[in-house]
This record gives sequence, C-alpha cells and structure tokens, in this order.
Amino acid sequence: MVRKKNSLKDCVAVAGPLGVTHFLILSKTETNVYFKLMRLPGGPTLTFQVKKYSLVRDVVSSLRRHRMHEQQFAHPPLLVLNSFGPHGMHVKLMATM
Repeated sequence: MVRKKNSLKDCVAVAGPLGVTHFLILSKTETNVYFKLMRLPGGPTLTFQVKKYSLVRDVVSSLRRHRMHEQQFAHPPLLVLNSFGPHGMHVKLMATM
C-alpha cells in the first residue's frame, strides 16, 4: 500500500518483485513542472520540462462522444516522437525507453 510516508526509494525497492519496469513521475517546483520517465532497474531516467498541459476534464469536455471501454487500457499507449527537432542521440535514447 502506498502512503504519504513512502519515498521514491521505497517504491523502487519493491518495483522489481512486482514486475514494474517504468515509473512516470510528475514534480513541481515554484517555477516549473517536470516529467520524469524512469526505466527500472538500471535506468536511464529522462527528464522533461512541461511547458503546456491540459486537464482531463478539459479534454473530456471537448469530445463529442464520451466513450470509455475496457479495451482502451488493454494495449500500451502509442508514443509519437514528432517535432523533437534534429534527430540526435537523445531522440534515439527516448525511442529505446
């Protein structure tokens, strides 16, 4: 059970036996919001600065039809790597995650 007292280190320690391979972490400072993608057990960890986001309620309210069904969560999400600028080693690293 996850409690407020648990730290990230505690979660990483139990991730292996539970079969967890990735963590998605959102954090906020006074000035910025950050998104971290962590691959377990040995990394790497990618950190992104979030410049713009939408709340779920705003996305749902913009839809014509509100359809939710169990099969939506049966497959992993699609990752689109467009508009990341010139393809360097950092883009290849993101693709391997």
